[in-house]
Amino acid sequence: MPKETVNGVTNYYGPRTRFDTQAGQIGTTGAEKQLVIFFDGSNFASVRGTLPAGATVHGNTVVEITEAFNLGGTTPVINVGVSGAEGTNRVAQLSEAQAEAVGTYSVASAGTLAVNTPLAAAADIRVALGGTSPTSTGVGAAKLIVKYTTI
Repeated sequence: MPKETVNGVTNYYGPRTRFDTQAGQIGTTGAEKQLVIFFDGSNFASVRGTLPAGATVHGNTVVEITEAFNLGGTTPVINVGVSGAEGTNRVAQLSEAQAEAVGTYSVASAGTLAVNTPLAAAADIRVALGGTSPTSTGVGAAKLIVKYTTI
């Protein structure tokens, strides 16, 4: 991607995809914050986000599937959770039916990321496939929003 720097300000030019392994935190009015993660079928394994130490997840995670995924394997799921333990310590788990249908879903968290459970340490959040021999063909796109507060 070409870039130009003028007077210490760098601008990037060229095409970018909407779901280019993006994750970030949005500050809102008051104590509530949001972790927002965009991912797609071709880059989900490289997407990372962070919930800081003391973060407490509030309510369900909202997941918007904007392009249907194509999952294979036996009972495949998409897990979004703590790196290395995405299936058990998660903010969201999308079933095959949810992942393969465009729509917006409200998903409960589990494990160390369960609602109203403060994190003892910062958590690296990753997206991973779960189930028996799960596969993804590289299609699909989603936006995930986790609402939390910090102590």
